[in-house]
Amino acid sequence: MALLQARNHFIQQHHRLTFTGSKGTSLILHCMTAGAGELTSDFKSLIKQKFDARTSYDKDNERHPTLAAQLVKRSNLRLGWQVLDLACGSGLVTYLAAADIGCGGFITGIDLSTGLLQQAEAKRASSGLNNIKFLEGDIEHAEFPSMSFDAILCSSAIFYFDMPSTAKRLHTWLKPGGLLAYNTLQEPFTPLLTLLHQLLQEQGCSNPQPAFSQMPDDAAHIAVLQRANFTNVQVEATPGLLLEKATPLESYVNKGWQMVATGFKPFFPSLANMPNSEQAALKERFCAQATVIGKGIINKQGLVEDRHINLWITAIAAV
Repeated sequence: MALLQARNHFIQQHHRLTFTGSKGTSLILHCMTAGAGELTSDFKSLIKQKFDARTSYDKDNERHPTLAAQLVKRSNLRLGWQVLDLACGSGLVTYLAAADIGCGGFITGIDLSTGLLQQAEAKRASSGLNNIKFLEGDIEHAEFPSMSFDAILCSSAIFYFDMPSTAKRLHTWLKPGGLLAYNTLQEPFTPLLTLLHQLLQEQGCSNPQPAFSQMPDDAAHIAVLQRANFTNVQVEATPGLLLEKATPLESYVNKGWQMVATGFKPFFPSLANMPNSEQAALKERFCAQATVIGKGIINKQGLVEDRHINLWITAIAAV
């Protein structure tokens, strides 16, 4: 609900675009842009800006390519399937899935970020695959024909959606018995994000909780999907490291600030609009307290291990 309240705070306009799908079907997307004067504050615009700025997404870290590959492997896609890749980004899931479903199948990737989609398109020639289509748009305002897909996948992005309402739309787009598969992080996935939120509150800033608060644990995922008429909902938890590997304390603090203050800026409008001088003071306080946190999770080698839990969710669209 906090995410919905944050979104409703902003003025938004919707523009309708029509594309042609792989089988000649009409794919209608409602692409969202911010209202006049709201561009720097708008939640989705900030997400778009964030990812447009990541010009070498696949090389930024090891975690996302690894998670994408694991998601596709876990999904057991079949030859000939029609697949939708939500928040496809640079195509990490898209290209792997396209290879699995073969030339008789087709995958549509959709994402808000122009920059990431350009990176995805740049891989097309070297991939040798022609069963892929990329669309730019907001999945929460997209429209696909009912029962279009055998599977819908999403890697590391489900917390950017209002999942309780989006799940119902995903169910509509899946064929009866179709597969929904995604991965995400169990909350709270790092004490650093909690720290940032607390510091902003101490400064009197009103900020929404991170979007994944709407589904903080496996029970919440199951409940949301069952309410959307999904069956056989399965959740598996696997351990992971926040920064891919154990890291020295100083690096943990600096990378931690970069991650929460830049990567999660869309969830904290007051941080996005904060003057540089105030942000510098906030960073100083954050780093001091993050150092204390880091010292509490140092391993025997003297490196910080900020562990989190990856959740892997699969569900079947009720017949």
